[in-house]
Amino acid sequence: MTLNFYKSYRFKIILSFIFIITIATIIFVGYNYYTNKTQDLQKVTNRIYTLESNFSNNTKNFQSFLLHGYKNPLFYKTKTEKNIDTYLNNISKQKENLNVVISKLKEKDIGLNSNLISKLKNSFERLDTLSTQIKDKKFKLGFKDFGLIGKMRRVVHNIESSKIIPNSQILQLRRFEKDFLLRSEKIYITNFNNFILEITSKPSTNTDARKALNQYKALFNNVSTLYIEIGNNNNKGIYEEIITLNKSISNNINAIKNTALNTITSKNADIKKYVKTAFILTIIFIASLIFYLSQILTRDLKKLQISMHKFIKSGFKEFDTNRHEDKSKILEIDFLYRAYHMLKENLLENIKGLKLTIEELERTTAYKSSFLANMSHEIRTPLNGIIGIINMLNQTNLDKEQLKLLDIANYSSSHLLGLINLILDYSKITAGKMELEDRAINIDDDLKKLSKIFQFQASEKGIDLFYSYKKADNAANLVYGDTIRINQIIINLLNNAIKFTHQGWVKLEVKQEQFDDHYDSLYFSIEDTGIGINKEKSKKIFQAFEQVDISTTRKYGGTGLGLTISYELAALMGSELKFKSANSGGTIFYFELKLKKAPIAVSSISNNTPSNEFSILRKTEKVLIVDDNKMNQKVLGLMLKKFNLSIDYASNGVEAIELYNQNPYDIIFMDIQMPIMDGLEATQLIKESYKFKMQAIPIIAVSASAYTDDRKKAHKAGIDDFISKPIEIKELHNLLIKYSFKNDYAIYLL
Repeated sequence: MTLNFYKSYRFKIILSFIFIITIATIIFVGYNYYTNKTQDLQKVTNRIYTLESNFSNNTKNFQSFLLHGYKNPLFYKTKTEKNIDTYLNNISKQKENLNVVISKLKEKDIGLNSNLISKLKNSFERLDTLSTQIKDKKFKLGFKDFGLIGKMRRVVHNIESSKIIPNSQILQLRRFEKDFLLRSEKIYITNFNNFILEITSKPSTNTDARKALNQYKALFNNVSTLYIEIGNNNNKGIYEEIITLNKSISNNINAIKNTALNTITSKNADIKKYVKTAFILTIIFIASLIFYLSQILTRDLKKLQISMHKFIKSGFKEFDTNRHEDKSKILEIDFLYRAYHMLKENLLENIKGLKLTIEELERTTAYKSSFLANMSHEIRTPLNGIIGIINMLNQTNLDKEQLKLLDIANYSSSHLLGLINLILDYSKITAGKMELEDRAINIDDDLKKLSKIFQFQASEKGIDLFYSYKKADNAANLVYGDTIRINQIIINLLNNAIKFTHQGWVKLEVKQEQFDDHYDSLYFSIEDTGIGINKEKSKKIFQAFEQVDISTTRKYGGTGLGLTISYELAALMGSELKFKSANSGGTIFYFELKLKKAPIAVSSISNNTPSNEFSILRKTEKVLIVDDNKMNQKVLGLMLKKFNLSIDYASNGVEAIELYNQNPYDIIFMDIQMPIMDGLEATQLIKESYKFKMQAIPIIAVSASAYTDDRKKAHKAGIDDFISKPIEIKELHNLLIKYSFKNDYAIYLL
């Protein structure tokens, strides 16, 4: 079981996911590594920013000391001053911070200029030294009453107070002193010293004066020396060197900062490149993995698909015996292979069984069709004699009692014929042999005639029959359809409506509207005020040989085929017969047809429809009747004699050919099913004869068969027209008129 799992597609998918997760983890770790390095470098850069900012701010402490800090008396008492002491402490800290930054940058492999680092360190050391010196020199120089300046001021005050030299000379010396202190120019030192020398070299100057002036001179020279050493904005000195160092240090720190920033930018670009490259490689890997998985999956599935396609294309006949080759390394697909082969074997077995069943059903259907055809022939043959005799008797002079008896016989025979036709129609529908005609028809004209026929039947029951036809202005006058089958549905529905309505009315309503440019929609409904249909028992209403209630059959009669045939005919025409309860208490049956519009020039109504009166026949004098049944011969003969025709009789095809060769005939009535030689073979031989080619005559099939296939066979054999048993004298009359008035004849199969 464990081994099978490793062969499964699930394992490959799980393994693929592990690969993807591993790669994603590696990418994530790498990304974090580079990001952390950049973040650390950013922290170092922030320290550089802080160092740069602190250094810039610290310079202000130095400037504050030079501006006013040194004037604080406390400085000269304790040698401590806030600004300069803070400045010196910060320089020490900044040196330490600089060393830390340089160390961090080296750890991050930031390439720094060693000369720059050395210069920066030396600058900090020099700055520390100079700052200490300037503090010491400022302390020594003093201010007002402190330091050398304080001593010098006290000496000057003693000279002034002792008046050992004139005030003008003291003022001049003080002027030289102040000019130097303001401008720091050496010329004032020279002037000061020369003026002292000039005063002391005079004989009038006493010893005390010389001593005081030399002391003043010595102090001034010391002060001026310190001033020059310290320096200011106007001359070089420690001050200028410190300012230069500050600028240099700031520039160098900025250079280190820029180096770090450039490195960060470069590393960020590397990270982006890394992420982009990793993303592309990951996509390529995933795509390759998906392609690989799909290939190993679809490869075997494609083999299975090809095998299934071949099997289906062969009509489920091809069976691959090399099933051991249809295996897959993927467990699930291998299971599909095995399941498919099992299914194929079972399907072939079932198909084999179905073929046997179908063959059996086809044989049964053929037996049924043959049985119904034979039964139709056998029943219609005596029925033909009965109806024929009734028609003949109807043409004689009978009293009222005889006419009543004749009406009963006529109704019974017509009813029996109707039952036979229903059973045959149902048989044709179930066998799939029912075919529809497609010719131009006028729905309104056909249904008007049909409603007149049922008007008498309705009036006999004391109910009204209404007919309503509503046509939209844009609907066609003629449509293509099968008027016989449409009428058959209407007839069945009207028959039922009148049968189950005892009082009230029956209404046939038709609405014709345009469906589109080529088709019209026709809505048919038959409503009655009859007994209605129980909803619980309405499910089987369209089933063959079924009625809503068994008591209905006993009370009203019927086979239960009318609605079934109507339902199937509606379905055959692309519709569905439905019903619903009417407000009147009865039932509404309805269906809708979409029929193609016919051009106005096309007419389905013949202008040469024969009248009910028997017309005079032309070009028809002698007739040959071919039928193996003597009774049918006599009945048809009696009917034809009504038209003053000369008649010969033959009992089979052989006799018919002999009589045809010996005598001239204007028309032949040929039975289809006969012994020795049937009517189809006899027709073929007659039409192949030299005599027929010289003078063609119509051959009319007389048969009890109602099947379309039989009529097609008759057409192929050369039959010109068809008349069904039992024969109606009016139908026979119309057929005789048709061929007596025609110069040429056409082949029809009715």
